[in-house]
Amino acid sequence: MTLSIVRIFLVYLVASGGWISDQIFGSDSQSLKVKALVEADKYESAGDFQTAIRLLEEAHPSIRSRDDQREEFQILFRLGLLNWDIGQLETSAAYYRRAIEIGKSTPYAEDVRIAKIALEIHAFYSTGKNARVPGKYSQSVDAFERAIALAKRIPSQAHELKCLRQLSITYWEMNDLEKYVSLNNQALAI
Repeated sequence: MTLSIVRIFLVYLVASGGWISDQIFGSDSQSLKVKALVEADKYESAGDFQTAIRLLEEAHPSIRSRDDQREEFQILFRLGLLNWDIGQLETSAAYYRRAIEIGKSTPYAEDVRIAKIALEIHAFYSTGKNARVPGKYSQSVDAFERAIALAKRIPSQAHELKCLRQLSITYWEMNDLEKYVSLNNQALAI
């Protein structure tokens, strides 16, 4: 099973003591928030992205009211990825931008760097899909290859997988079945 960047963030946050100390010392609303986040992860893993989004959106106001910018950043970033999973690209980009804005006022520069790269990946992904529609295949291939390179740099298997699948579709439309199969095998390996 692969770890997405979201799950890596979640593991990092738990390991750094943020949510564990909240669970041990926090209020009932904190326990409900933690439960919502764990439930969201369960639904995301099962492919029920809509329910995961709903749970995170419900948890978001309690996190925002506590003025915990790190946790808010994590929720927004995760909502960006989940909305991408359901094809809501504009909503996804908006969540990434909000995460970056929140993250700028925290000491977690690495999180902000990753979110900015995720937004770049998002832009190349959109460019690749948009170029493919009118048959501008070389432009589409270039955009997806750039997105994949960025995903590997973060590293984010979730973003890499999305781009590999779309790049394979471009090759399918170009009737390059060998490349199509190769890219899908790479995606399956993730």
